[in-house]
Amino acid sequence: MLFRSTKKEKPGQITQSDIMKAKEYPIENLIKINRSGFACCPFHNEKMPSLKVYNNNTWYCFGCHKGVDSIDFIMYSEGVDFISAVKILI
Repeated sequence: MLFRSTKKEKPGQITQSDIMKAKEYPIENLIKINRSGFACCPFHNEKMPSLKVYNNNTWYCFGCHKGVDSIDFIMYSEGVDFISAVKILI
């Protein structure tokens, strides 16, 4: 038996599906990376790439110690909250 949600979505609300879709947004589309998967981190001043983009669409900067997924990247770069970041990515 399948259960249906009886809750109606409010305008501006995001769903779990929206969050998953946003997390799948390729980080390569947000920042230019080199062949080895590194990029200069936009969150601090640096000359050598220290931001690594991984095959599972996550990232980590070894310089400023920020990272995780596409949603976090947008939150840091745009200065927005979680819901706004998800909306930007979808």
